[in-house]
Amino acid sequence: MDRTRIIICILCLWTQFSNGQTNAFGKTIWDWDKSPSTRSGTFTTSQPKSQWTQIRLILTGQNWLGLYPDDRSKGPLGPAASGTVPRTNTNTNLVNINRTGQTLSVSIDGVKRFTTGSAYTNLIGQIKSCVFVTEGYAATAVVDNFKYNGPVNNFTATNSPDWKFYYEIQPVGMPPGSQPVGTPTPARWNAVAQAISGGIQGGAMRIGPCGIASDSMGEVLAQFTRTLTGDFDMTFDFVKTQAGGEFFIYFMTAPASGSSNPRPGGNRSGLISSRPAFVTTLRRKFNPKTGKVEVIKNGVYTHRGYNNLLNGGHLNRRLFLRRYR
Repeated sequence: MDRTRIIICILCLWTQFSNGQTNAFGKTIWDWDKSPSTRSGTFTTSQPKSQWTQIRLILTGQNWLGLYPDDRSKGPLGPAASGTVPRTNTNTNLVNINRTGQTLSVSIDGVKRFTTGSAYTNLIGQIKSCVFVTEGYAATAVVDNFKYNGPVNNFTATNSPDWKFYYEIQPVGMPPGSQPVGTPTPARWNAVAQAISGGIQGGAMRIGPCGIASDSMGEVLAQFTRTLTGDFDMTFDFVKTQAGGEFFIYFMTAPASGSSNPRPGGNRSGLISSRPAFVTTLRRKFNPKTGKVEVIKNGVYTHRGYNNLLNGGHLNRRLFLRRYR
């Protein structure tokens, strides 16, 4: 590949990330922290505790560490919310997460290990969704026999309405932000994108691998699509198959994306605009043969139909109207 093509490839990849997603190797891959999960776009280190929107259960390497805010340097959520509970690459943990009132607790293998403190009751009471995440160094988590306030899901079906999966990778050429990954290059991005995987396979939910063993710039997210309401009890079998990388369960104050739970009170006319909506769509796909990211769809959805803008240019009224489908 000559120098000009390499430069064009880098510029195209950089440009497509401004839209937050691309299609490569048969997968939809999002820019880091920009997928539609409720976890995405929420990281902050500057807001006061009263404005926090998430907490997370952390497993680093093969050690459960406890319940923390997203900025781990701010410490655990109470004196009983942290500790080190070791595990191995092969043993299966029975994990139980319980919210009773405004207290969140985590038990591992039948022993209560982490409990949030009284200073965080307001945050715990606002939790509405959760996202399971593997991050860095080909981390892979296997979840089975998942139970949330009801029947056990043993993942015998390859698709479940309760889960949505997203892939995120640090964008090419962009500063790594909070993640110590170095500056991502096209070669690194391609290697992670080829390996990243997740979904329901072989009678279990597999979250990962989130990339390759030598790189930390990828993550796999599994969004639980049901909104967490009131007291809840969540139990599942858990295995992390290698020492590298991290596993998190994020608990968010935002309602679950894709939730099938009905909205309280139903639709209210005062909340629905009668004006026509205009939605612009831009989809790109990486072409490995040319080394370029190509536009495959560009247009505007309106109440009149779809206006295809793919080939650009100024059109007279007759041609403009013909482009509506």
